[in-house]
Amino acid sequence: MAAAKAVVAADARASVKAGVVANARVAARAVAAGTRRCAAYAKGVLGEDAYEKYLAYHRSAPCGAPPMTVKEFWRDKTDREGANPQGRCC
Repeated sequence: MAAAKAVVAADARASVKAGVVANARVAARAVAAGTRRCAAYAKGVLGEDAYEKYLAYHRSAPCGAPPMTVKEFWRDKTDREGANPQGRCC
């Protein structure tokens, strides 16, 4: 009888431990997903995703020219912003 209770208790502890581990994994995935969303938002606010948006547009537009490299894109972008300042403080 005592052995059966010990087995049941051990099984209960194992299932609780498995549940805690599963909940920790779910929580870790939720935190990771939230972190990715925050990073994507920050990139959008800061303009870091501009090149990715440019590439997406370039793929969808019927243009025969190859896309600019990252360096060419940022040089062109800063040159255009310098020549046409709009909504900047400085």
